Amino acid sequence: MQDLTTLEYDARLVGLNGSCTPGRGNRSIDLSLTASFSVERGAAARGRMVDLPWFVAVLGPDGQVLDKQVFVERVSFGRNETRTTGTSDPVTLSLPVGEERRVQDYRIFVSFELTPEELALNRRRGPR
Repeated sequence: MQDLTTLEYDARLVGLNGSCTPGRGNRSIDLSLTASFSVERGAAARGRMVDLPWFVAVLGPDGQVLDKQVFVERVSFGRNETRTTGTSDPVTLSLPVGEERRVQDYRIFVSFELTPEELALNRRRGPR
């Protein structure tokens, strides 16, 4: 278990909003999504800003990663605030569709881009 005095930030992906529209010539589906974040400052936090690296990945029917885009959401804390929220700019994806590939064949994953140390800590802490 991590000593809470060494925790800088505790961030959560708290929501996704998305919409789909037919692409050019009905040969693709255009997906637009935004992610919402909640962040709490820890005892070891320095400064009033934190950069949250996160990603959107598109997987095909065989589980192969077809596309992955990494983003950074910069979140600012007001004076004397320990919690804040942020919403990403819209992310746009175009998914090819046709006779051999349907929109149902895709899976979209959204998550934080974690370091090996952050991943190990999250696994030790378990679900929250």
